[in-house]
Amino acid sequence: MAKEYLQNRGIEFVDYDISRDGKKAEEMVRKSGKTGVPVLEINGRIVVGFNPQLIEDALKKKEPPKREEFINNTIFDPFGN
Repeated sequence: MAKEYLQNRGIEFVDYDISRDGKKAEEMVRKSGKTGVPVLEINGRIVVGFNPQLIEDALKKKEPPKREEFINNTIFDPFGN
């Protein structure tokens, strides 16, 4: 249902068959904490199961900054000035 939903909306995605790709299966469990499918990663957010509302919410949000980008763009001022 998730693939059909994304296709009908014209949203490109990469489909991994975790029954054939052990590394992707491990990555999915590490990111989601779940073993069920589908697990979607949208703009850096994890959506477990087919939930159109959560998918739409994730599509509307920007991807959160990577840790390195955040740290490189933060100025530390110990005195708050």
